[in-house]
Amino acid sequence: AGSEVRIKLQLSDILFVKTDKANCRDKRVYLKSGEQYTLRRCTNEQLLKMAPKLVQVNKAELISLDAVKGFKYNFVVLKQITEDGSPVKVTLNRNFRSDFMRRMHN
Repeated sequence: AGSEVRIKLQLSDILFVKTDKANCRDKRVYLKSGEQYTLRRCTNEQLLKMAPKLVQVNKAELISLDAVKGFKYNFVVLKQITEDGSPVKVTLNRNFRSDFMRRMHN
């Protein structure tokens, strides 16, 4: 069982947010420092309201505009790299594409 510890996060430190597969009410948050935390009972809408740099790219993921290295029509490449050294790519769903593009160009 995981520990239930309350921590204080700087919203500006968030790079990437992913909905937990086991419990969609929980969100896995990846920080600039490389640290990862689980936010319990938190919606994407709540995070988007609190953190103006976050943008939704698909049903399960939010990214920080500061974390974007580049993008194509249906995916976004993040500055963050995986353990094997390859860039992190996330799907850019068509339902969220226009908002993402507008936010990237402002």
